[in-house]
Amino acid sequence: MAKSQWSFRTATELSAALAAKKISAVELAQDAIGRIERHDGKINAICVRDFSRALEAARAAEAARAAADPQPDMRGSAEYKRQLVVALVKRAILIAARRARGEQVEGAHLYA
Repeated sequence: MAKSQWSFRTATELSAALAAKKISAVELAQDAIGRIERHDGKINAICVRDFSRALEAARAAEAARAAADPQPDMRGSAEYKRQLVVALVKRAILIAARRARGEQVEGAHLYA
């Protein structure tokens, strides 16, 4: 069960929520970090955890938004990394569900 209403939203929905100020970049980053911490121990999908830099990038995005630059790092690597983390977490949860049903899941499925 998802701990947050944002857990299974699309990137488009998350972008709209950010633009409407329904949630902040820092809150989204904390939500993703929480999901990783809850699930990654079982599925080992995240190779390198750099939560401090992720939160730093989220704070920079919030500061830039407050300064009226709506897309500080969102066009570049920070947005790509966020989308990648979200995709990896979703995939990891799907793999865990398949394993819970007794299906055999090989490592190659992580990259499918």
